[in-house]
Amino acid sequence: MATQTVKWGSLCVAFLLSAAPAVSDELDGKIAYISSPDGDQEIYVMNADGSNQTRLTFNPAADSGPAWSPDGLKIAFTSNRDGNEEIYVMNADGSGQTRLTQNAADDFSPAWSPDGQMIAFTSSRDGKGEIYVMNADGSNATNLTHHPAYDAEPAWSPDGTKIAFHSNRTPDNDIYVMNVDGTGVTQLTTHRAHDHSADWSPDGSKIIFTSFRDSSSNAEIYVMNADGSGQNNLTRRNANDLSPCWSSDGTKIAFHSPRSGRHEVYVMNADGSGQTQLTNTGGGHADWQRIPPVIDVKIDIKLGERPNSINPRSLGRIAVALLTTESFDAATDADANTVRFGIVGTEAAPVHVALDDADMDGDIDLMLHFSTQETGIKCGNTAATLTGETFAGRKIRGTDAINTVGCK
Repeated sequence: MATQTVKWGSLCVAFLLSAAPAVSDELDGKIAYISSPDGDQEIYVMNADGSNQTRLTFNPAADSGPAWSPDGLKIAFTSNRDGNEEIYVMNADGSGQTRLTQNAADDFSPAWSPDGQMIAFTSSRDGKGEIYVMNADGSNATNLTHHPAYDAEPAWSPDGTKIAFHSNRTPDNDIYVMNVDGTGVTQLTTHRAHDHSADWSPDGSKIIFTSFRDSSSNAEIYVMNADGSGQNNLTRRNANDLSPCWSSDGTKIAFHSPRSGRHEVYVMNADGSGQTQLTNTGGGHADWQRIPPVIDVKIDIKLGERPNSINPRSLGRIAVALLTTESFDAATDADANTVRFGIVGTEAAPVHVALDDADMDGDIDLMLHFSTQETGIKCGNTAATLTGETFAGRKIRGTDAINTVGCK
């Protein structure tokens, strides 16, 4: 790790330039799930293709029900490590595990609001299952349903206005939806079989759920429009397919099934095709990380020059200004350790970083210098890209035109 100290006016800033991994173009997000290969139920994460399966919790109690925060940086989950089921939260790497609920009754099935400010959950603190909401720090828990039936498994709509859940208000479990204050409860499914485990598509137009309507002993994954119309079986397998969840872009669905002889996590396309097993040591109750949209940032290569002439054969450096705009503060938002620059935007790490009002507009910008030979720029290229992350973990990307010279 190198330390780069720069001076701007009376401001002296030290940047630690570490060998951070390049920003990936992979936007599928990770999948959190539960597994108990050694008999102890814990929470794991893996890549969307099943690779890099990593254990996050190490507790002799049962940890379950992982739920990603909307920014993809935290995971809420259920654990009975303190004697009964309570809601906990941890960072995406498993650190900072913190208990949120403090009640003698069971609290479980957490679901984040789209803005990350609240968590809905199921609680038996009133003697039966009810849907509660609380602040993301665990404060101000409030009962939304107040119904003598069993209400459970809340799922927040992407626009933050509705919560789907299942209830046995009719003789069987059905999917319902309500406003976030508990009003306007509407029944979406009316089949005599059990329907449960609802999850909204990222665009809010559809809901997937588990149903036993084709056989009392065989659960299938169904999809319907958000108003309950167009209910359709996606899995059509002679095995229980359970707990579906959407990918961040809405093109895939993860679920778990014992079709291989024990419960494993599977993934399929949104139309039910391409069903593929991801785990092979046991897995269930998956939740797919939501990837926030990439922040478009403004960059200026070789500030003040037009065209931005670059000699790919040069042994020198290329100066790139990451500019502060009305919606992005380059000086305080951008994590310089994650910034990369080149044709794809994943090639070169900065060799020099400074704060400066590069475009003389009164705002502090981030000036970065990159070794030309590490950028991958070749004769004939017409644009180069900068990528990175904010300190909050959001991806950033900016592109500027270039004109290659010295190529004859």
